[in-house]
Amino acid sequence: MLGVQWLASSMGDRLKMLTSSRNRIAPTRQQTLRATLGWSHGFLEERERAVFRRLAVFAGSAWLTLVHQVVPDAPDQVAPSQGVPDEPLDEWAVLDALALLVDRSLVLALTPGNAAEPPYRLLDTPRLFAGEKLQQAGEEAALRQRHAHAVAGLFKAADETYFSGTIRVDAWEQAMAADLDNGREALAWARAADDAVVVVQIATLMGRALSNNAHREKLALADAVEPLIERIDGADQLVSVCSLFYGSIANTQRQRALALTRRCVARMPPFSVTDVAPAPWAHTALLALAIAESRGGDLLAAEAALAQARAQADPAWPPVRAFWLVEAEGHVARARGDMAAVLHWTRRSVAMMEARGSSNGLGLTNLVDAELAAGNPAKAAATGVALVASLAGGRDESGLAYARLNLSAALLALGEHEQAKPHLRAGWAQAPLFDLQPYFADYLALLAALAGRLEAAARLAGYADAANARERDANEAAAHARAVHLARAALGDATFDRLQAEGAVLRDADVEALAFGEGTVR
Repeated sequence: MLGVQWLASSMGDRLKMLTSSRNRIAPTRQQTLRATLGWSHGFLEERERAVFRRLAVFAGSAWLTLVHQVVPDAPDQVAPSQGVPDEPLDEWAVLDALALLVDRSLVLALTPGNAAEPPYRLLDTPRLFAGEKLQQAGEEAALRQRHAHAVAGLFKAADETYFSGTIRVDAWEQAMAADLDNGREALAWARAADDAVVVVQIATLMGRALSNNAHREKLALADAVEPLIERIDGADQLVSVCSLFYGSIANTQRQRALALTRRCVARMPPFSVTDVAPAPWAHTALLALAIAESRGGDLLAAEAALAQARAQADPAWPPVRAFWLVEAEGHVARARGDMAAVLHWTRRSVAMMEARGSSNGLGLTNLVDAELAAGNPAKAAATGVALVASLAGGRDESGLAYARLNLSAALLALGEHEQAKPHLRAGWAQAPLFDLQPYFADYLALLAALAGRLEAAARLAGYADAANARERDANEAAAHARAVHLARAALGDATFDRLQAEGAVLRDADVEALAFGEGTVR
């Protein structure tokens, strides 16, 4: 009756939508969805009703530890809330109520796997009903605040576990995936309540826990934290913010990442390599600054920050912490133009990622790029072919897009434009998801030039110039120069300049036909 799209858009209001039954002789409790839930709810004692409605603040599942921090009566509660029995609702009472709610199929106790405790979950429709009851009881504001602070504490503990080196990074990310929905819910409350501390605690850890596929969400996290930099006092939190910027916007918004990193470092207490025991945050801050300055174009500042970070490094640090120094060395070497050093540090980075127990897709993608920049296109292509094959059909869409990009660059450097074409086509389809159009632009121009479509190559060179507000990396610059040389030599300066100017105003939607020779485009 409603149509699939209208029905889907209305599911958030399902208690109002599903208000009648086609079976007119069915019992009253079966006539509407709300009546069915109300009937089940009516069999609960007041203690179980309190636990049921308070569980509405959790999104997805919640570990028992988290439930015990949020659902019981607050320690300073001096009088029962509306509808709550005189006897305080403590952790043991919550546990008893959970058992009954699970038995009544209002709450799910999920299989914990190797976890030490079970997670509990309200299904979506009972959660909506519980949320209404929470509002009616006048408890929603206090419970949402308590939930946000509990999630922030959970995330802070997870941050310490991450850097302890006692758990593989892949395993840590998998464990954190179960808490991301609660993180989103808590972050929404903290932003609405203007609680800067909680926003930063949650956003920075979510930035690390989210996969690179969540590119848009990571950008949104950076947007949420940016206005709060001047309100953050703790050096540890400022370093975490630097890490968020590095992981979310550094690839596609380099100058913005540099400006924000400088703002964070300017807010930190003074620190020096001469300190007897420099704080760990100081080392991380220097590395964040070195990476940002190297990508932003200030090599002297990058070298200075890196030199201080080297002096503070501790050989006893676990790989998960030592990895940052290796990353910074590679970035600064690239800014210096020392491609042999870039290749060395990229290989070290790949080994370090294996040691810390994280997926190597990103490391191997960087290795393809480094091999090509160091003058080894055949080796780069061989690594790229194997990497694309391993990622194809998997869930790492971001890694696959970058792998296709760098493999295409290697194949074009070898002159194998027909082999590069399907990888560029597939990568270009993914590019808008991760803002990679500027990265693909120069290789699309070279593809057209090598295929003999020189007018298209001239236009695409213009598009690439307009798209690349940032400074090009070595491989991109080489591809651009080669495409321009081939097109200009064949077309002449006047024709090339005219077509290049036309390309500068192309939209992303216009590029595919030009790049891949579709229709009548030359």
